[in-house]
Amino acid sequence: MFGIKYNNLTYPLDANVVPEHTFFEKVNNAIVNNNGKTYIHCGSGKKRTSVCVAVYEKSHTLKTDGQIISNVLKTGFEELNHGKYGPKRDKLLHIFKDLAKKYFPEHFN
Repeated sequence: MFGIKYNNLTYPLDANVVPEHTFFEKVNNAIVNNNGKTYIHCGSGKKRTSVCVAVYEKSHTLKTDGQIISNVLKTGFEELNHGKYGPKRDKLLHIFKDLAKKYFPEHFN
């Protein structure tokens, strides 16, 4: 319908950790092989979407790591900047640290 091609790539079940690179290879291949604009959406939350976009940008754009990390903090992990302390913020921090460790280790030890 309307020339829209839909790809369903299931994010691994444990949303509390960032998937391994093999998952993002599938996502990135779908984006690269798409002839047109690509929209990424996760029905379970925007943190997954921003993680997918960050890993794509790291591999396929000229954006700096700082720009990518800044976008992650603006688009899926805003509460780390100004949210209340508590279990939800702790969960987001855990996921953000996992993303940083796996994909931006030179900036986060």
